[in-house]
Amino acid sequence: MCTISVMSLISCNSHVTPNPQPAPPFVSRLIFTGEADVGGSTKVEIKDSYIESVLDGNPDWQGNILNPVSPLPSYASPVKITISNLVYYDQIIDTITCNDDVKNKMLLQYKGPFGTYFVGPDGKLYRTIGVLQYIEQGLTEDITNASVNAFFLVTCQDSNGNSYEVSFY
Repeated sequence: MCTISVMSLISCNSHVTPNPQPAPPFVSRLIFTGEADVGGSTKVEIKDSYIESVLDGNPDWQGNILNPVSPLPSYASPVKITISNLVYYDQIIDTITCNDDVKNKMLLQYKGPFGTYFVGPDGKLYRTIGVLQYIEQGLTEDITNASVNAFFLVTCQDSNGNSYEVSFY
């Protein structure tokens, strides 16, 4: 009797397929907006799950220290750019969108109360503690500022399919 019930349990469980749960949509807390003097507004969303995870301190901090032979580079994050109500040659363009494609990575300089952060070889953020010495962003080291670190150029489209080049510096 015991053997029969175990076999029926195994055969029932082998046909069960779990319902895949859709991934939750990515919602960025890093949204920067700006208004142009001539009309129009810009919204830049940083769509980077690692940066989101370390906004309030590094959750998987391991206290790594690096001594590279050259300075670490700035961190590049994918961005989604939306320009609304732009006045262009006396015409108003409702929306220009630059999608959050992996090619649209903007070099950003992240800063916090303890200094400036750079990307290490493991993809994590590090700050300088000396000449060519870096320590991983700590558990209580918040990111408080992000600024464009290098010229950024991307091709975007309006709702009519017209292309525009948008740059930040």
